[in-house]
Amino acid sequence: MGNRLGRIITAIFFSLGLFFLSLMTYCSGKQGQTEEGSNLVGASEEVILHVALWTSFPTLDWQSTVSHPLPQAMLPVFEGLFGLSKDFVPVPELVLDWEVSEDKLKWTFNIRKGVKFHNGKELTAEDVISSLKRWRRVSPRGVMFNHLREIFAEDKYTIRMFFDQPIGRFLLLILAADESKAVIMPQEIADSSPLGGALNEIVGTGPYRFEEYRTEQYLELSRFEDYVSRSDPPDYHSGRKEANFDRIIFWIVPEASTRVAGLERDEYDIVTRLPDADYKRLLQIEEIDPIITVPALLDYLILNHRKGLFTDINMRRAVQSAIDVEEVSRCMMASKEFWTLNPSIYPPESPYNTDEASHYYHQNDVAKAKDFLRKAGYDGEAVKFLVLRDEPEIYRASIAIGEQLKAVGIEVDLLIYDLATWVAKRANPDEMDMFISKGYWLDPSLFHAEFGGRFPGWFISAETEAVFDKLAMETDFEKRFVLGKELQRLFYEKVAFINVSYHYGFKAKRSSVKDPENNLSRGNLTLHNVRIDR
Repeated sequence: MGNRLGRIITAIFFSLGLFFLSLMTYCSGKQGQTEEGSNLVGASEEVILHVALWTSFPTLDWQSTVSHPLPQAMLPVFEGLFGLSKDFVPVPELVLDWEVSEDKLKWTFNIRKGVKFHNGKELTAEDVISSLKRWRRVSPRGVMFNHLREIFAEDKYTIRMFFDQPIGRFLLLILAADESKAVIMPQEIADSSPLGGALNEIVGTGPYRFEEYRTEQYLELSRFEDYVSRSDPPDYHSGRKEANFDRIIFWIVPEASTRVAGLERDEYDIVTRLPDADYKRLLQIEEIDPIITVPALLDYLILNHRKGLFTDINMRRAVQSAIDVEEVSRCMMASKEFWTLNPSIYPPESPYNTDEASHYYHQNDVAKAKDFLRKAGYDGEAVKFLVLRDEPEIYRASIAIGEQLKAVGIEVDLLIYDLATWVAKRANPDEMDMFISKGYWLDPSLFHAEFGGRFPGWFISAETEAVFDKLAMETDFEKRFVLGKELQRLFYEKVAFINVSYHYGFKAKRSSVKDPENNLSRGNLTLHNVRIDR
C-alpha cells in the first residue's frame, strides 16, 4: 500500500502542476478584485455580510439543479411549502397547516396569508401550483412526484393534491429537501420559464431578495423589507427568520488559500469549503471560529449505466472490488477528524444507517477485480473519468481511484474540467464513463431523484423502483428501516454507485459573526438570524 500511496500522491501533485500557473494568474486577479470590493463596501455605513464561496454558479435556477454552491446563495431568497428542521425532518415553511385523508390519497395544504413575493405580489395557491408543476418537470427530483394525479386550488389559499397510490409523510420530505428544492415563485415566472436552467427572473418570498450576479465575481442580495416571517421559534430552515444585514455579498474565490487569507485579514466574514489541513491552525486564532458541518457527506463513484463499458455488471463489480476506501479517504483529507469509514449509503447521523450488504464495501481485492475484468472480456478500452478540479476533495479522490483502477489493469483517462464543463459533460452518456460526486441522504426515499433513471449515471431497476414505491406509502419507521436496508442491499448488488468515503465539511467565520441557532454547522449555509457584533 505504501508504494501505491506514494504513486498516488505523486500523481496528485503532477496533475495539479498541469493547471497551477493558470490558476495563479486567475486567482491573483480575483484577490485584487475582492480586496477592492471589500474596501468600497467598508466605506459604507450599511451592515454587509461578506461570504467567500469556492466556485461560481452554472445556473441560478435552484429548482433544476443539485449543483453547489447554489443552495448557499438561494436559501435566503426562496422558500418552499416545507423546510428542514435542525433535526433534518420536514417542518412547515409557507404552509400554515395541512391534512391527509385516511387512505393517504388526498392531501390538503393551507398556505399562510399575507406572504409577499419580492415583486410585491401576495402569495396565492396558483403560485404554488405553477411552481410545483414546473419543479416536477425540471427537477432531477421530479420523479418523486410520479404518482401525483392532480393538483388544484380549492380557494386562494388552499391546495389539494390527489395521488394514484397512497403516499405517506415522505411527501413532506420531498417538499422540504434543499437539493433542487421545490421553491415557490410567482405564477407568471414559473409559467414563462418552462426549461430547466433558464429561470426568467429570480423572485422568491425569503428574507433577502436577489440583486445582481456577475459571473465569476460575486452574487449580491439585499434585505427584503416587506418580508413576512413565521412567528414560531427558529428551526433551521423554518420558524422565525430575521434579516440582520442590509446586503449579503457572495464572493467567488476559487483558490482556498485566498479564502483563508481573506478571512484572516477580515475581508470575509464567512468562508466555505476550506482545506481540513488548516483546521488546527485556525483553531489557535482568537478572531476565527472553525466550523465542522454535519451530516457527513457521502463521496460516491457514479458509473454510466446507459452506455459504454459499465453497462456490463462485471465491469461495475471489477471497480467495486478494486476500491480501497481507506486509502482514498487518506488521500482526500489530511486530518482523521474529517473522514470516517462507514459502509452505509445513509450517513452516520441518519437513523437509517445500516451495515446491510457491507461485504461489498472496501474490498481492495486486486485478484477479484481482475477476475471480473476477464468475465467482462475487457480489452483495455480507456475509461473516461470526469474529474472536477474545483472541488479539492473530489479531485484528490479521483486521482487516487484512477491509480487503484490502473493497478488492476483498467486504463483510465482522467479528464479534468471546471464545474460548468464537468456538469455539461456528465450529462452526455457519450462523454462520461464515471465521475465522483457527493451529498447526503438522511432518508432512503431521497435517493430516488438520483437513482430513478434521470440523473447522470442513469441507474434504474424494477426492484429498486418497487422499493421506492413501498417507501413512499409507508409511514411506520421500523417498516421503512427494513425497506431502507433492502434498498442498500440492491444498490450494492447492482453496483448502482460505489461508496468511496464519508467526509465532513469545513467552513469558518470571524468571531464577530454570531450564529445563535448554530445553523452554520448544519448542511447548507443558512444565514437568517446570523448577525455581526462589531
